[in-house]
Amino acid sequence: MPALPEETRSENPQAEAMPPFARWLSLDKYLRAIRFSADDPASRISPTTVIGNPSADLDSFVSAVVYSYFHNHSEPQTKNAKTGANIVYIPLLNLPKTPASKLHRLRPEFDLAIRSALAWHIRDDDSSRRAEGIDSTILDQVITIHDLTTTFSSSPLASSFTPTSEAPPSQPVPVVLVDHNVPSMIGFTPDELSSRLTVTGCIDHHVDESSSPQSYTPRIINLNAGSCTSLVISYLRSQNLFPDPSPNPQTNPTELSSTIALQQISSLALSSILVDTHNLKSSSRTKPVDLEAVQFLTSHLTKPGLHGGTFTPPSLNSNKMESASASAIATFFTHDYYRILSDAKINSLKGLNLEEILDRDYKQWSEPSDTAKTTFVEIGIASAPQPISWLVDHASSHSSSNSNSSNFVSAISNFSKSNNLDIFLLLTSPTLRGKGLAAVALTDRGAATLERFEKRALGLEAYDEEKGRKELTEAMDAEFRGKDGQRQWRVWWLTKMDITRKQIAPLVRECVKQTDNDTQ
Repeated sequence: MPALPEETRSENPQAEAMPPFARWLSLDKYLRAIRFSADDPASRISPTTVIGNPSADLDSFVSAVVYSYFHNHSEPQTKNAKTGANIVYIPLLNLPKTPASKLHRLRPEFDLAIRSALAWHIRDDDSSRRAEGIDSTILDQVITIHDLTTTFSSSPLASSFTPTSEAPPSQPVPVVLVDHNVPSMIGFTPDELSSRLTVTGCIDHHVDESSSPQSYTPRIINLNAGSCTSLVISYLRSQNLFPDPSPNPQTNPTELSSTIALQQISSLALSSILVDTHNLKSSSRTKPVDLEAVQFLTSHLTKPGLHGGTFTPPSLNSNKMESASASAIATFFTHDYYRILSDAKINSLKGLNLEEILDRDYKQWSEPSDTAKTTFVEIGIASAPQPISWLVDHASSHSSSNSNSSNFVSAISNFSKSNNLDIFLLLTSPTLRGKGLAAVALTDRGAATLERFEKRALGLEAYDEEKGRKELTEAMDAEFRGKDGQRQWRVWWLTKMDITRKQIAPLVRECVKQTDNDTQ
């Protein structure tokens, strides 16, 4: 892609905030401009949302931001065929209950990834950065579904994402899906979503869930990728939207500003790839497309002095501002970056109650249990980066009850009921015995699904951790027994360490569709 020309807008600051952008914007300016565009009541744009899956993890967040960033800078800008308005891509976090203002606490790794990106800056700008520091409110500029339906209720986008009690929009909103391939939002059935959203593109690394061939572009569903962000980077490069580093960098202010902006976006993109591939050290998660993406992104980051910019790692931001050397930059991105992102995610759990932990990395599906699609089974699956024993102990720290297990079970029950679930599963981090997997059924349909899942799943062993086992069994029995006295819960060790929610979810959904005769 050729260098973008100077921006030629009116002196109206609101007009300058509207895409398409004529030069590469810094990450903070970009997020602020997009937030303004999404709330534009004059509808001077034709919005297309870019939305990740309901777990709204770092990969979904970064994929949406990076995809939208380069499409909103492309030339010529795509226009709506009916209205002639510029199509603007709005990255949207798939969180209907959470405003952006709470992301600092609930997802601190997002904040850290943004601050690491903004650590790329112009050397001469050190004095202002000492005075102001890296703006900790940048994460507040991200837009969640909750923000869209509350703060931005006058936005033309809002009606498509309001609850079912509200009238759907007259025209479905175009949407590009990243990190999933069928629209999924808590509170909406698949039919309701199909009347509100029109999928125009998809990039994903999960099992293809679509029931019929789709013609939208792009349509990239590739299981051979540890991170969806890697697929986004590969696609953007194939379309000449994400340029290579300039072999002959210039030092004039416009060129320098553009270089810094691309370094910021490269740093942000790198964060999710490193997290999802365990710093490229997971043999089961790290694929060639991930390695290629990391090599390309680091090519933007390895020679800051040549480009005239400088990098101040987040660990230095609260102290004296010091620029990192080339070797320090290499160490940060090959070792420290993954470590501090992972630590931020794990340590954040200490300040959350158990229901917040369950909601932090959670997906939900409405799966039809008959061919006529008249009844649905609500499935919820949460992942937590701590073992079951830690979660059981942690539950007591937020309750006056003396029973750790009772608090743990009550939180699971309350969370499942609040989401109107038939069956809920919790996958926890590995120990020497395996990953913990707990499952509870709240209805007869959920209980039938649980039985089928137990018969089909591989690598399940009885959870027999000595500490608190009897107490956990008693608490589960008290909360999750059916009318016939049968247990409607299970806790296992999942001994196949490479199995994740990506494999568990499709199996649970298949079990919904089975009849009892199928499992005989």
